[in-house]
Amino acid sequence: MFKAAKKATQEAKAEGGAPRTLADIREAAGKAIINGTIADDAVGGLATQSQSILKQYGERAKDAGILKEELDLTDNYLPRVYNIETIEANSNDFNQLITEHFVQGSKKVALGAKSKIDEHTAHHENLNQLVRKLDSEDLYVNGKMPDDLFKSIDESLLVGDKYLLPQGKWIDPKKSKTKENMTEYVTAAREILYKLKEKSHDRLMATTADLTPMTRTEARLAANALHDTLVNNDGFVTAAGMKASLDNVAGFAKERTLNIDSKDLIDIALPGGSKVDFIITDVDYVLGRHAKEVAAEIHIKESIEDLGFESFEAMKTKIIDEAHLTGNTSRVKKDFDDLEIKMDSIKGRSRGTHNDPSSIAATAYKGFDALTSTSMLGKVLFTSIPDVSFIVANRGASNAAIGMAKATKMYLGTLVKHKKSQAQLEQLQAFGIGTERMLSKRIRGFANADQNAMPTTKAQRIIQNGQDTFFKWVGMNEWTDFVRAGNAFAMGHEILKSTAELAAGKKVNPKKMAQWASLGLDKNDLLAIAGEVKKHGTSEGTIRIANPEKWTDRDLARRYELSLFLDSRNTIVEVGASDRANWMTATPLNKALSKFQTYFFAANSRQTFTFTQRPMTQSAGALTVAVGMGQLSMVLKEYLKPESKQDFSKFTDQEPLEFVMSGIERSGLIPQITYLNKVAALSGINLWGSSDMSRYQERGAMSSLLGPTYSYAENITQLAIAIGNGKNEEAIKRARRSMFGQNYPLLSPLYDIAEEELIKQVK
Repeated sequence: MFKAAKKATQEAKAEGGAPRTLADIREAAGKAIINGTIADDAVGGLATQSQSILKQYGERAKDAGILKEELDLTDNYLPRVYNIETIEANSNDFNQLITEHFVQGSKKVALGAKSKIDEHTAHHENLNQLVRKLDSEDLYVNGKMPDDLFKSIDESLLVGDKYLLPQGKWIDPKKSKTKENMTEYVTAAREILYKLKEKSHDRLMATTADLTPMTRTEARLAANALHDTLVNNDGFVTAAGMKASLDNVAGFAKERTLNIDSKDLIDIALPGGSKVDFIITDVDYVLGRHAKEVAAEIHIKESIEDLGFESFEAMKTKIIDEAHLTGNTSRVKKDFDDLEIKMDSIKGRSRGTHNDPSSIAATAYKGFDALTSTSMLGKVLFTSIPDVSFIVANRGASNAAIGMAKATKMYLGTLVKHKKSQAQLEQLQAFGIGTERMLSKRIRGFANADQNAMPTTKAQRIIQNGQDTFFKWVGMNEWTDFVRAGNAFAMGHEILKSTAELAAGKKVNPKKMAQWASLGLDKNDLLAIAGEVKKHGTSEGTIRIANPEKWTDRDLARRYELSLFLDSRNTIVEVGASDRANWMTATPLNKALSKFQTYFFAANSRQTFTFTQRPMTQSAGALTVAVGMGQLSMVLKEYLKPESKQDFSKFTDQEPLEFVMSGIERSGLIPQITYLNKVAALSGINLWGSSDMSRYQERGAMSSLLGPTYSYAENITQLAIAIGNGKNEEAIKRARRSMFGQNYPLLSPLYDIAEEELIKQVK
């Protein structure tokens, strides 16, 4: 797609006219928005230019796998545009403004607070000077008190409307202030001024204590808290509600006060006031959106026709007939069953779990669904690869991921060099092998286990439609089905360690035995499992592999598989943009960090499990799943070619860098990350003029601004350019910036390590 897009853009430039590139359009619209000059003619002009570019993509994009039927539908949509640099600049300005207020008491922001300190300081210093002069021998000049000094002292004795000097001590200002007539006055004034000085000192100390400048770190946390208060899931608070929000945060962090005019704040946070929605979508999104919505059936239909079949039913009949000759009828029928479930899911229908005793999904569904109170196990694993999913039925996918196997181990090998304990290494290896086996075994679509009632409200229909649309393109059931397979394998490794210890007559940790018992496996079951594994199990290094599909005791095999999903810690958490992982509320600092609502935290589904809570394994899981699915799609694509032209060596011999690049290219990472929660947009309602919620509004404007994810379109373009120009180091850096969760605090160090290692290998 990148090559097609680049070619289309270059040819568009050659044809003349400006702006022509996507960047030009974004820039023009961004300036129009910022300057408040949006008008019907300006919007119409941008729409025309955008639609012109979309048409120019047309046939050229088809060469990259984007069909003209999809592109034709985009003519009716205006891609909304934004200016990355301006958004970031305004966010930085706002952050700096708040920080300066808390650190230095910027007059622009905290004039009232700083003025109070200045006023108290000046008053206190004036009293100090007067007291010093009253104690000084130079109080009188030529036997008289100077008029200006007398005036200063006299004014200091007036507090509000009250004159503090007793009436008998008053001195007529018009009379001469001689040494003789000033004696009683000075004595009384000195006593009063000393008391005023002490009170002034106390008041100044109290005021200063309330407004002691914070460190820059404290100020940043305060700014984040302010962001979180000003912005909620419904978008910006109204101008009328702005002051109330500010009042609510007054006193945060050592009782600082915040005095910002509502209008000024709106101008700071949202350039151009509240006139415009500053979050907009570009041409890349429009293309991707329509690809998601219509590509699945189009690709499947065309792929079937390319193989010489008139229809899906014709292909099914012929392949099943041929399967009789090889004795594979049962397997092929199950594959077709999975594929039909997938096609039903694409069309919005729902079928229950099919009766497949060899499927972990089928055997675990009831217990797992009861535990989690969700119906998320299902959808279809292969829904991210609609144009090749029929291959599962055509050839089975027994060795579909032959290249992914080696590449996965190579990439995980880069990470495990830096782990610190053998236990973590074992878990990581088990997770990696489980992932590899999940890919390299016969992969069928999991049944759609969604037994919920049909949606009745508009909101429910939108969410249902959005989820179906998103998941049929992205890949897995919110990517957790796939991760769950790796987790289950790691869990199984732990169980098999206990069975081996029991079989050897060793004592097993009582806590472990209690844990396995809670999963339905008592001591006798564990000993029986040990016997089955001895006959049918294998190992890879120190990792034990059970191969339950080969066990003689089928009931034991099913209960063993089910136990892998019944761990109480293996739960699905349905989250939204504002939910927080456990670590995010552990300490005050983590709470502050949680103000940054990154796309990683806004995932539709998050799995909490012992092994994936470890940063190392979680990193490996995210990388393997996201990039691995992209790589798998390329391997399966190879099956589309005539057998004589198939070449899998390019996968089996890949270096880690090549693996990452090719995996990213086909992984669907960009739409997965950028629009993870955008079910409204995916369902087709978030269009110019009819949108009820923007990306800022649904995630929180300031929080969204603070992440690096808004530069994905530009970053991916630069990645493609770097690959094309052979700039490996730049390509690695760009690839890393595109990875799932790369700005997640716990994962970022792992990405740093992987990036450094890959760069070393290409130098």
